[in-house]
Amino acid sequence: MNQDNLSKPAGSPDQPASTMQRRYDAVRKFMDEVRALSRSLEGDALRKAISGPLVELGLRQDLFPREDFAVRPGTSAGLYMLWRDDDGGLALYASAGKAGKKQPPHNHTTWAVIAGVYGEEHNVFMRRTDDGSRDEYGKLERIGELTVVPGNAARLDGEIFHTIAVVSPENALHLHLYGNALDTLSGRINFDDETGGRYRRFMAVPATFAPWVSPAEVHAMLVDGEELALLDVRESGVHAKGHIFHAASLPLSVLELRIGAALPRKEVRIILVDDDDGLAIAAARRLQMLGYTNLAVLRGGQAGWHEAGLPEYSGVHVPSKAFGEVVEHFYETPSMTAQELETLRSKQDVLVLDSRTADEFHLMSIPGGLSCPGGELVARALRHPGRIVVNCAGRTRSIIGAQSLISAGKSNVTALRNGTMGQHLAGLPLDHGRDDSFVDMPVSEESRQSACRLADSLGIERITRDRLDSLLGDKQRTCYLFDVRLAQEWQAGTIPSAVSAPGGQLIQQTEHFAPVTHARMIVFDTEAVQAPMAAFWLRQMGWEVFIYHAVPSELAPHPRQDEKRGASMPSSRLPIAADARIIDVGDSRQYRARHLPGAVWTVRSRLAQALEDLPSGKEIVLTCADGRISQLAAQDARALGHPATHLHGGIESLPPDALTAENPTYLTEVDDVWYRPYDRKAGVEDAMHEYLSWETGLLDRVLADGTVQFRYHDIASAAPSEAGAPIEGGSSQLPG
Repeated sequence: MNQDNLSKPAGSPDQPASTMQRRYDAVRKFMDEVRALSRSLEGDALRKAISGPLVELGLRQDLFPREDFAVRPGTSAGLYMLWRDDDGGLALYASAGKAGKKQPPHNHTTWAVIAGVYGEEHNVFMRRTDDGSRDEYGKLERIGELTVVPGNAARLDGEIFHTIAVVSPENALHLHLYGNALDTLSGRINFDDETGGRYRRFMAVPATFAPWVSPAEVHAMLVDGEELALLDVRESGVHAKGHIFHAASLPLSVLELRIGAALPRKEVRIILVDDDDGLAIAAARRLQMLGYTNLAVLRGGQAGWHEAGLPEYSGVHVPSKAFGEVVEHFYETPSMTAQELETLRSKQDVLVLDSRTADEFHLMSIPGGLSCPGGELVARALRHPGRIVVNCAGRTRSIIGAQSLISAGKSNVTALRNGTMGQHLAGLPLDHGRDDSFVDMPVSEESRQSACRLADSLGIERITRDRLDSLLGDKQRTCYLFDVRLAQEWQAGTIPSAVSAPGGQLIQQTEHFAPVTHARMIVFDTEAVQAPMAAFWLRQMGWEVFIYHAVPSELAPHPRQDEKRGASMPSSRLPIAADARIIDVGDSRQYRARHLPGAVWTVRSRLAQALEDLPSGKEIVLTCADGRISQLAAQDARALGHPATHLHGGIESLPPDALTAENPTYLTEVDDVWYRPYDRKAGVEDAMHEYLSWETGLLDRVLADGTVQFRYHDIASAAPSEAGAPIEGGSSQLPG
């Protein structure tokens, strides 16, 4: 980030589209054409009509770089999924073959059209001539042959068998369109000989991959103005050790649970990042089965990014933490130390407001402080007549909270520098277990006017319900709908499909709630304070954001969690058989605090590793906090051949005396989460110092990173504008 791109909109639409996006657009156009043809044609007439467009797609070799569709290491092939209909119908693959590769006679049981991209693939076609009365035996008759090269295509009905031989000196790549996805075909067989003989089942569920993409290409995508979901599928603790600035942590272990809210538009461009250890490949397959097809895997994983010399960041929620440092620097947000606060409070009344969540406040708080989550500060505290100090655990929410009040017109506001960590490091006491709250204070008209003034000064559009529905219905853009009120208000009633993201937490964990960069956001509330304040900061973070004011009549009760889960898989209840193996696959911090007696721990993404030495017939019961991850893990274990169930309702449904904190046993490395300094059993103070130094060091790093496109809004020099008006002049300039 530099001075120039602080004052320009996020993205650069004048840049050419990425190869990945151009390929997806071409594939989608081709598939639309196939569907249109299938409405009026069938049989060979359909396949013949499809051949021309498929040949043309194959001739666009620039869309299929060899390095992105390479033969997989240690094999002679590589099958890349380009498209799969949600119902398992039409499916398009790019099939890479090593020079000299040969495949014996096999069928597809569905029709196929095959066109060349590069290389030469010789096909011999056969039909079965026996009556099928003899088990695992048949006869084949040769009916033709064709070498598929760029510019021609082979057409096969579901009964045709064919052999494949890559006869070119270089590796080949061909496009294969099937009437049904290969993972849905259970009756495929192959013969050893072109005349027939014995046959066997052939690849009922073939291994498919997503194309590779280079670090340099991904770096260019970050500033091309197009939507991009950069998903780090490693465990969160691994992600925290080093990742790309814009990468959202979405571990493979919880992928199915979070992906719907994280990526509401299935056509979005997705890059998957791992440690080049297969996690991204597994994630791609799961996403493909869920209907996401615009996928690629970062070549070389995070290490490849590092080796390319591109910026790498440690920590969690880095975009939000960095933004907090930018805000403090350019707004010159005042702060005081814990010792200075202690001295001040001995001389005058000071209202200390904790801008974290109520649960975090309950865990530890400044003595005498009150809970007021950051999204509520302007709504509740703007009219307070006295001095206010805003704190969090570290820095970001203190800074954003204090500056929110200052920008809204409240004087005499200060951030507590380094929050409760600063309090602890100063040797001052912290309270634990308190629930005192400031959120019951009424919302004033002054708060509404101030919040709306700030949003208007940035030209943020306040929308009608029709406009909201139109934005959500736009299939060409990702649009998030966030209820930025407190979670309990969302639970009582919200707009259907809205995600609960209280304003302060949305700013604190933006990449968690909205992993698609350059997406749209709609934030709404019912008080016309929380949403404008959230939008004010989101706009400066570079988001295209809209404000909606909801009325009670359009809010519906939020579905209960057990209603959303649908049909339950086989589950277990207490008592669990004495000889069963109990494996906890939940958050390692929660496991450490309480688990079933005898339970051991692993993370779901390493379950196969943890089960390697377990006898295949031994009963397994998977557990976690609420039963959701363990239900998925039980499915994984059954797929590996183990009799497995999950604990119904998770350990949260059990009485405390059924759980223990004794004898924790870890089967695999404990790196599923980032352990905050105060989560540690030892070295707490050193960890706090290290964390605070890391956070303050983000400012210089993002100022030098051209992919970071925060903007600064100078309240003093910006005249309020009409809602929806463009940002002009001083409203987006750095101060002199």
